[in-house]
Order: sequence, then C-alpha cells, then structure tokens
Amino acid sequence: MSRRPSAGVPGGAVEGLIFSDILQKALKNEKNPINRMYLNEINIKWKKVEMAAEDFKTNGGSLDTLISTLNEFSHDLQNPKYHQSIKNKGGFRGGADIFSAGYLDDLLNILMGQHPITGARWGYQKFSTHFKFYQKRLLLDDRPPTIEFRESPRFLMLAQQIDLQFRLAGRRNFTKYELQLPILVFHTFHTFGEEDFIRVEYFARLAKQTFELGKTLVVTESLSGGFIPDVSGTGIDGVFVLCRPSKNGQPGDLAPEVVKLLDRKIHTFLHEREADPRDILKTGYID
Repeated sequence: MSRRPSAGVPGGAVEGLIFSDILQKALKNEKNPINRMYLNEINIKWKKVEMAAEDFKTNGGSLDTLISTLNEFSHDLQNPKYHQSIKNKGGFRGGADIFSAGYLDDLLNILMGQHPITGARWGYQKFSTHFKFYQKRLLLDDRPPTIEFRESPRFLMLAQQIDLQFRLAGRRNFTKYELQLPILVFHTFHTFGEEDFIRVEYFARLAKQTFELGKTLVVTESLSGGFIPDVSGTGIDGVFVLCRPSKNGQPGDLAPEVVKLLDRKIHTFLHEREADPRDILKTGYID
C-alpha cells in the first residue's frame, strides 16, 4: 500500500507497434547467431504487418487487409524451426516474448488509434485501487490524513489521471495525489481458460470499484478445451474469441467478423454518453 502521494504512471500513447519493440529488444540481446538469423527473418515478415497497419491508420486502408496480413504472419511464426527442440541448434523457448500475444495487443493498439482521445492515456499502465484515508492517531492535529491506495499490475488500457487535492477545513495547506482511473482495460491471451477467467474477474471487480463505468474486455485467440466463460454477474464486460478453430483443433485464422465486432464495441464504449431525460423531446424515446 502507498501512503505517499503517487508520482503517477509513466507512459502515455504507445508509439509504433508493440511487437516491433519486442523484436528489436530480442535482436539487441540475442547472442546465438542462428537465432539472430531467425529474428531477422521474422522482422522482415513483420514489416508487412507494419505497412498494413500504417496504411489502415493513415490512408484509410482495409481492416480486412490488415487481418489477412496478421494471419499470414501468425502462420509464418508457427514454423517449427523457430521453436526450440532437441533437434534444432537454434530456436526459441515456448515462453519467449516473440511467441506472446503481443500481436493481439498491436491489433488493439491499431483499433484504438482510430479514436482521437484527449486527456486520457493509452498504453501499458496501472490503475489505482483500494482507496481509504489513513491516519495513525484517532484525533487529527496539524497533520492531515493521507490517502492509502494500491496499484494494479500493468495492463494495456485507457486510463484517466485524476489529481485529487484536499485539505482539512480551516487549514491552508493542501495535500495532492495522482490517481489512475481505468476506463477501458484489455486482457489478451493465446488461450483463455478457467484460471485466467478467475484472475481477470478479480481485477475487473477491482477496476469497477475504482471506476464503476469502466469496462474490462478479454481478447483471446481461443478458449481452453471445454471451457465456456459466463460473464453474467461478473465485472467482465465481454470476451472476444478472435480465431475460429482449425481442423486439428488448434486456433485458425483471425475471424474478420469477430474483429469488426470488437472494433464496433470499442467505438460504442468510447462514445457512449449518459442519457438525458430531455432527449425524449427530440427523439420521442429514452432508454
């Protein structure tokens, strides 16, 4: 718990693509010459995704083209030579960052980039939670109470920083805190299972305790075998399974219709507003 004013969360809007940073970091740190060759191959293939993303963001390019390019890259990344094995002299362990769900984070990064947002910050950051006043003594003297709060782990999210300033009545000095409100929080997975659901639900409830109108969305390639998530009565506002299963039961291509559904849902959340009863005079209805 923190009992001192927070310094805030660094970050802001994500520059470029997230997976591009993962690749550059891997190239910088990799010592195995075979793996460096593999990383350069992967980087060349990823450049096609960067071009499609740039075309989508700046030139009105097709979302279908971007999805197709991501699918091609995902298939290329599954080449057995890139995966460490007894037979291979090179290759990367299954938990390596290049095999993470980072490309799904980039998909979200691109979709969010369509919306001009002022004030709030988008990127990997933490939200504030468990607020309460803290004071060592029952009676307050000249020392004002502090605010005690915790921080969540880092998530890919849209957050609003709040500068909270207060003072005891009749006193001159103010105490200031910087708090992060979670507006739109994303959790991405290759495979979303029951244990993942329990963890996401926990942090989704914490997020809503901090900011009730905030939304938590799960974006995953697939669901673990036999698991069907039920978000009713939870703090989770939606689960999007982006990939249709292939014939061998493994995740297949990104489904354009699900990606577009996700895109529309993001737009709805970002642009929804509180209903004004007076709207009935203009529209003839209110919900």
